[in-house]
Amino acid sequence: MPSAYPTERGGRVKALVWLVMAVLCPTKGVADTADYTRTPVLMLHGWFFMDDAGTATWAMFKKRMVADGWPEEFISTPSFTDVRGCDPGHAKEIAAFVDDLLARTGADRVDIVAHSEGALNTLYYLKFLCGVHKVRNFVALAGAFHGTAVACMDITESCGAKEMCVPKPLAWQENEMLAEILAGDETPGDVLYTSIYSSFDEIIVPPTSSVLAGARNIEVKTDWVEHAGIFMCDECYDLMKDALLNNSGLNEDGPGWESIPACAPSGPEQDYQDMALELETAPDVAEMSVAPEPRAEPAVEPGSPEIFEVFEELPTRHSHPPAMTGCAIGPCGDIRALLPLLLLIVRRRTYARRRG
Repeated sequence: MPSAYPTERGGRVKALVWLVMAVLCPTKGVADTADYTRTPVLMLHGWFFMDDAGTATWAMFKKRMVADGWPEEFISTPSFTDVRGCDPGHAKEIAAFVDDLLARTGADRVDIVAHSEGALNTLYYLKFLCGVHKVRNFVALAGAFHGTAVACMDITESCGAKEMCVPKPLAWQENEMLAEILAGDETPGDVLYTSIYSSFDEIIVPPTSSVLAGARNIEVKTDWVEHAGIFMCDECYDLMKDALLNNSGLNEDGPGWESIPACAPSGPEQDYQDMALELETAPDVAEMSVAPEPRAEPAVEPGSPEIFEVFEELPTRHSHPPAMTGCAIGPCGDIRALLPLLLLIVRRRTYARRRG
């Protein structure tokens, strides 16, 4: 899928993002000794406006993880072919990312950390591509598990936004894709699940859409942690780190194999050859990204008054206080005010060009 803005303009936006990060977010020191006994980590981005979404999303967390002992080559931050795409294409790409990381590190399983729509994509992979047998911990940051009203206002009409569009609170069952992904057990397999979210999230509306039944759901105590600000929050990083190092996630309702019978183990000596064959013969990623499976249209048209009623029910606390607390030490927290501005600039240019 072509970029949503011209290459020249896109290059300027990318350069500005990296310049701000370089100036405001100095790199922490690398650990003296990398711990190669740790489980490799695949980090997945959400709906994004830059092609280099994986690198841009996880730059700060990756630096901190390397400083805390993860081997740099054990951390993978790829970008989806279509950064505004959806399932099942994204799930097929996750399967390839996981297999590549396992092959490069020689590990038996990986941990997955995912943000926003990336968390929803991960759940699809775990459930429908039997990824539960290759993943140990799944940590979601501001996961879009039950959709969001904000996605219904996407002027680009992207597949990813349609996948998350829920115009009425708690009405995710009306979105065909969400209903399919969440049917039955929301925490399938023997994976340990952790969902970290903030009540100040202005993109996942309502923020409780991130709550996953059966998981260890944690509402952060740090104030003013918004959707992008979750990457500048010390508490959020520490919670993720604890889940990965101490296996502190949960799967309180059990593996729920009845929800994914095709992935259920047949015994202790289960043979996964059939599963591998199924993945190899699945439709090509590019084909799935360009022509996603049809799904039901939202019950309410994007931009309708009913969507905006959702926001009126939320606490009016999405403005920044004079001094933010609990975020990464230094001026890095100030960058959160710039990233939404860059996104707004790109969207306005795209909309103006289309109207012209």
